[in-house]
This record gives sequence, structure tokens and C-alpha cells, in this order.
Amino acid sequence: MIQNLKEIYEGQARQERYETSKALFQYRMSEGSPVGAHFIKMMGYIQTLEKLGFTLNDELAIDVVLQSLPDSFNQFVLNFNMNEIKKTLPQLLGMLRTAKSNKNKNGSKSVLMVRVAKRKGKKVAKSNGIGKMTKALFNGKGEQASYLLGLIHSDVCGPMNAQARGGFQYFITFTDDFSRYGYIYLMRHKSEVLEKFKEFKNNEVQNQHGKSIKALRSDRGGEYLSQDFDELLKECGIISQLTPPGTPQWNGVSERINRTLLDMVRSMMIHTDLPTSFWGYALETAAFTLNRVPSKSVQKTPHEMWTGKHPKHVFYEETQPLRRSTRECHEPERYRFLVTTHGDVILVDQDEPKTYQEAVSSPDSEKWLEAMRSKMDSMSENQVWTLVKPTEGIKPIGCKWVFKKKTDMDGNIQTYKGQLVAKGFRQIHGVDYDETFSPVAMFKSIQILLSIAAFHDYEIWKMDIKTLSLMEN
Repeated sequence: MIQNLKEIYEGQARQERYETSKALFQYRMSEGSPVGAHFIKMMGYIQTLEKLGFTLNDELAIDVVLQSLPDSFNQFVLNFNMNEIKKTLPQLLGMLRTAKSNKNKNGSKSVLMVRVAKRKGKKVAKSNGIGKMTKALFNGKGEQASYLLGLIHSDVCGPMNAQARGGFQYFITFTDDFSRYGYIYLMRHKSEVLEKFKEFKNNEVQNQHGKSIKALRSDRGGEYLSQDFDELLKECGIISQLTPPGTPQWNGVSERINRTLLDMVRSMMIHTDLPTSFWGYALETAAFTLNRVPSKSVQKTPHEMWTGKHPKHVFYEETQPLRRSTRECHEPERYRFLVTTHGDVILVDQDEPKTYQEAVSSPDSEKWLEAMRSKMDSMSENQVWTLVKPTEGIKPIGCKWVFKKKTDMDGNIQTYKGQLVAKGFRQIHGVDYDETFSPVAMFKSIQILLSIAAFHDYEIWKMDIKTLSLMEN
């Protein structure tokens, strides 16, 4: 009887645990509702699960609470996670209440702005485009610095939809407010912001100018709010100017620079046939150009105000004859001139010949001839081809030799290999062939096999296939 009761109550407890956990993970805080009431409701679910034998640790409980918050707390959640803040549940409640109160103080209200004018005794509403605006007009304007390095604007842009060469997805800008001279640094991750700021401060500011930065203006991104970044600014005596939430206009210098740079990059990439991964080089070119052209914000070019020197502009005219060097030119030691039986002079790369003629004329001609003989004997022994008469009106596809030196891990030559291949690029689709097949090995597959061999302590044997031919059944 006790066993039956135990089974009955265990089933009920399991059902109750299922319902409670479902309610906990699906519970969401509605926009504008009190944080305290929502938090107490969440804690009630968590304590009920604990009584039913399912205990959530503090980290998991905090994650569940953060996931239940509305979109207006997204910036708070982002900063909380990026800074890896270690708090208990009661401390989290206090932080949420503070964030809620700050949001209420700084929150903006939607206002319909209509300008009323009198016309012939009647009131007429003139929108002048204001009705189409999603935000109120921003008329604020900060005071520009009066000397170099008095204020530095910084902002992070990314991630881009395509990686640059080197795996870069982000870039950060540092712009001097007085001269509007800017530096950019490519980054793989946003966590590199601190290191890039150190590089800019040490290499470009202190070593080149012997000065120090007075203030740094940035948005409230988590990369600028880390404890390490804050300690560095305090140690160097740099004032941190953080823009108010939701007002990127107060960091308008960086925002405008980012937009101008990206517009220039897109224009350059459109007028070139290079892959999209070259956008990093285009970005550096755009920044170099902006620093050397006049700007409406300053009286001189940014380069002249930053360095005190006029930028050098070099223009080339087609009518101007090119200057030739008078030095004698000598070919590299690994090249030498050879004369054929017809009196022609050819230049041979002694590393690997490109044609049959270069192979038989090189210093290693005997080894290359032996490699070719070995290949021909192997194909004849394996009956790689069948000799037939060509079809009337069809021109056979030619072939060529491909030569390769096989070396060991120290760079020492081990074997000379010659491969006879067909000139498949001369075939016409639909005439000479209909389908193509290319057997390849994925690098991921090789990694999986090596991982399995390492896990089971298998021996790995390396095999060099001397002759490989596709046979048709």
C-alpha cells in the first residue's frame, strides 16, 4: 500500500514539476509592468521547483530571469553578460530596479509636431515632412575641442556580412575632435577594443606626439564599459564621456565617419573585380584618403593639422616619359639561359620545369626522363587507355606533362614525378562531355579521422600512391 501511495504521489509531483517549469520558462514580463512583482513571481516558480526536488543554481536562475525581460532591457542584459557580472538574485533585483528608474527618467515620449500658420483667417496645419519623422529633431551641438587630443571620438562598427582577409569582421575608429584626423583598426572580435585602444594611445599618441589624451567619447557599448577599460582610463587620467542611452547623435563625429568610410568602401568594391573579402584594404584606403582631403569641419586638411605638414599629392601624366634605371639587370641564380637546337633562347626555372622542353634541357633532365618513362610504363601496364582511330571530323584533345618535386619535411628532394594529363579545358560542354566529377576530401573529414585515431591511440600510416587512374566499367 505504501508503495502504491508513493507511486501515486511521485506521478503527481512529476506533473506539478512539469507545469511549474513550463510556466517558469514561458513567463515574460510585459512592457511597463513593475519589476518587483515580476521578480517575485519568478522566484515563486523557482522555489516551488526546489521543493519538488529540482533545484536551479544561481547562474541558471539569473539567466532565466534575464530571458524573461522585455526588449527595453536589452542594453542592460548585454552589459550584464559582456562584463560577466557576478551577482546573487537579490542583488540582480536591485540592479533591475535601478535600470527601470533610469529608463523612466531618460525615457522619451512620442510627440506629433505640427506647425500652425494662419491663412486667410483659417488655421492650416503644415507638416513640412515632420509627420514622416520617426524621431524628434536633434538640435544639440557639442563644443569642438580647441587643441589636439583634447577629445577623441571612438566607435565600433560591425559585424560585417563578409569577413575581410585575415578573418576581420569589425573595425574601430579613433578620431581627433580638433583636427578630425582618424585612425582605424580591423578586429576579429569586439573584445579586442581594449588592446586596440592601447595600441593607438601608445604608438600614435605618445610615441609620435609625446602628448596624452584628455577625454574619450564613446557610446555605452559593453566593450567600453568593462572594468579593465575603466581602470586603464583612470590610470592614464583620461575622462570617459559616455553618450546618453538612445542618443548616438552626441557621438556624431564617429557615426558620420563610419558612414562615410562604408560609403567609400562600397563604391570602391563596386568598381573592381576583387572578392568581397578585400573590403579591409578598401577601408584602409578610404581612411587614408579622408585624412588628406579638405573637410568642412576644419580650416585645413586633417593631415596638416595633425602632423603640421602639407599632404603630398603625386599625379602622373601619360605624356611624361618614364624614367629608366641605368643599373644592369641580372637574372636570379636559380634561372639560366639555354639555347635550343633551333637557336631559340629560353629561360628555365630550375625548381620545376613547366614544359617537356624545359624538363629535357634542365640540369636534372635524366631524373625527369626517368620519371616520364616510369609513368608511361605504369599506364601501359595498367592499360589506362585503348588505342582507336579518331572519329571523322573530331579533333582529339591534346595532353601535356606536369612535373613536380616531392620533398620531405626538411625540404630535401626525395622523388621526381611526372604526370601526363589531358587538356580538359579544351572540351566543349554538351559536345565532349555532359557531366563532371571531381573526387575531393573535405578537410573536416580528415580532422574527424585524426581525432578518432588520437582518441583510440591508433597508428597513422602515410601512403603515397604512385599511379592512380580512373577505370570505367
